[in-house]
Amino acid sequence: IAAVLEDARDCGLSTVFPYANTSGGRAYYPSQYLRPAGTEDGDTLGLIAREAQARGLGVIPAMCVLVSGHDTPEGILETHPDWALRTPSGEPMGWISPAHAEARAWVAAMVQELVARVRPGGVLLDYLRYPNEDVLLDPASAAAFDAAAPAGETEAARKAVSYTHLRAHETVLDLVCRLLLEKKKNK
Repeated sequence: IAAVLEDARDCGLSTVFPYANTSGGRAYYPSQYLRPAGTEDGDTLGLIAREAQARGLGVIPAMCVLVSGHDTPEGILETHPDWALRTPSGEPMGWISPAHAEARAWVAAMVQELVARVRPGGVLLDYLRYPNEDVLLDPASAAAFDAAAPAGETEAARKAVSYTHLRAHETVLDLVCRLLLEKKKNK
């Protein structure tokens, strides 16, 4: 790690972007929200941050936000399968539904934990999107969506919707706004 960081510095880089967690729901730092991955002590990110800072490099961890297993639920979705987006046939996917209030709160707490632990110059929010395929919302969010649908539109609201449609849905924006507000509150 030290040699790679020295090479990065010598090439003129000023900041490194190590991943804080995996897309399978594991953390490269000690976490109360994610199972460990990486070094034996579970703090690969801490090691990279210390070594980078010792070489004058900034550290901005990348956080896999909504993915937790891709096709198959892993990580938190093994404990909370009700938070998962669904395939058009109703099977849970390895993606956290940002429409689910408890899931959004968990994601915000996970990012807050990372920031408190690493004290980075910023956080890159990766996988803050829906998968690029047709999906259904989690059951609780789908029911709330159906209940809020104008009369006669409930049938259409239950259908699988496209990635493009969901990408524009306000729930991802709500999550980003929540993370920004939490950051501002904790300054």
